[in-house]
Amino acid sequence: MFSKTCFGHFLNLPDFKVQPQVFHGLLLREVQQPNDAELWVMIRGVRPRFSIEEFALITGLDCEGDCSVLDFKQEVNSLCERYWPTSSSITKESVRECFTTKRWGDSDEDAEKLAVLYFVEWFLLSGTKHKNVPKSILDVVDSGRYNEFAWGRSSFELTISSLKGKLDSWVEGVRKARSSGKRPSVFYTLIGCPHVLQVLFYECCKYMKGKYCQKESSRIPRITQWTCNSQPTFKVLKTTIFDVSKDKVYLFVVIWFFSSCFCVVFHYY
Repeated sequence: MFSKTCFGHFLNLPDFKVQPQVFHGLLLREVQQPNDAELWVMIRGVRPRFSIEEFALITGLDCEGDCSVLDFKQEVNSLCERYWPTSSSITKESVRECFTTKRWGDSDEDAEKLAVLYFVEWFLLSGTKHKNVPKSILDVVDSGRYNEFAWGRSSFELTISSLKGKLDSWVEGVRKARSSGKRPSVFYTLIGCPHVLQVLFYECCKYMKGKYCQKESSRIPRITQWTCNSQPTFKVLKTTIFDVSKDKVYLFVVIWFFSSCFCVVFHYY
């Protein structure tokens, strides 16, 4: 049943490990540019771009449709009444627990809805496990019309807001903690679906292929093509990828035009 939803192609995702140091290396190289809805990084003179066009190309999700939650508003949410009747707020962790323990019983309809809710909250709109699930998202899922919702745009907007300026805000937080005598955090959290940025980097930097990732197939969308099972350190990535001269690292930038479905590839050696 899940395979027939707008998320069905994600069942083809190969094994994939998140590589935090890839994100860190990219965010260290963020460059200022005028478009708030795009993230640009500078790697050895090349500026790969992460925008909603690349997000759509990699995920295969609807990034142009309607993501107005008002169209799905419900006075009574049957999922909440059946599975969280005494809860005034529902956390991501409670959604995970409900899904993994298969609390839907014999209801195939609820099984599909809870699978969709679990996937949305833990993959597309990811965040800390104690974060509350918005009532609006619960309504979209409970309505059964989730295939009409532009999940791609919603996921991208959350992801890009998490990525842009992340290190600036993190460094400022470290400074404030130190000035107040507190121990600063050495970690920061990325939310949304940063998985897509990692895949985009694989697409742009073919030098990663065979070293820290593998291209398993030629399936579409591209997020289903890549697998990785290594966790390279930042020092290793710095010396083998980010600080290698441009003539040794094979980088390219993909520009996607939806209107003509025409792909232009610029190669840098």
